[in-house]
Amino acid sequence: MKTLCLSLFVCLSMAVAQAHEASTSYLYWHEQHPDSLRLDIAVTDLMVHFSAAVPEQLSWSELQSLSGPLGQHLLAGLQIQQGETACPSTSELVGITHYTGEVFASWQIQWRCPNTLRSTRLSYRLLFAQDALHRAILNREGALSSDMQLLGRTSPPVTLASTAWPLIALAIIVFCGAMVLAIRRWRRSFLDA
Repeated sequence: MKTLCLSLFVCLSMAVAQAHEASTSYLYWHEQHPDSLRLDIAVTDLMVHFSAAVPEQLSWSELQSLSGPLGQHLLAGLQIQQGETACPSTSELVGITHYTGEVFASWQIQWRCPNTLRSTRLSYRLLFAQDALHRAILNREGALSSDMQLLGRTSPPVTLASTAWPLIALAIIVFCGAMVLAIRRWRRSFLDA
């Protein structure tokens, strides 16, 4: 009897733990495409949190037909900004993927910021009003480094990239190239004299 009660207690504890498991979204950003990122969000999160019109089971065609309003909800929780200025953004449903046996909808988020020389920041507030345990994992890929960052309810805005650095690097390369050419010309004229 003691073993049966203990087994029942363990099973109930596991069920409660799974019921309160935090939902997770995944964000992928690459510096080669600095004005876009991919968002993977669980279809169950879309069904539970965003629309009363979303059915309990969702086919691909139903998800596509709801992509307009769902995309607007997603954009409301993902703000791209430069300084205090929000950059106009769009969302497009591009497919589905799987994480640990769960189906996720993949969205391409794109934006246009007015100043290409300023840093772009992401404020992630997607499901925090509905699910205090929700989190996102941001994967940033660059030519020199890559990192992952966990975004939670209290996370400050995250800098995706400072677009000025590639321009500064290019300017340095051009300057160094010009200096090498100038030194070669000076050396050649010095040797010819």
